[in-house]
Amino acid sequence: MGLFISVLVDKGRCNLCKKCQICPVDIFKFDNDIQVVDEDECLLCNACIEACETGAITIQKEYGKS
Repeated sequence: MGLFISVLVDKGRCNLCKKCQICPVDIFKFDNDIQVVDEDECLLCNACIEACETGAITIQKEYGKS
């Protein structure tokens, strides 16, 4: 059994302020104002959630078989 992580960014709430780039492993990338998330590197530290003033970021955890 493994832990599967989804880092979700609500594009309707995200104002592209890039405060999420506080992430210690830099999972948030921006390409022409389109946010790309590298979920495989997420440490579940919640730094991005705390930094996001609009509440656009959530992390979902799911346990299951790989």
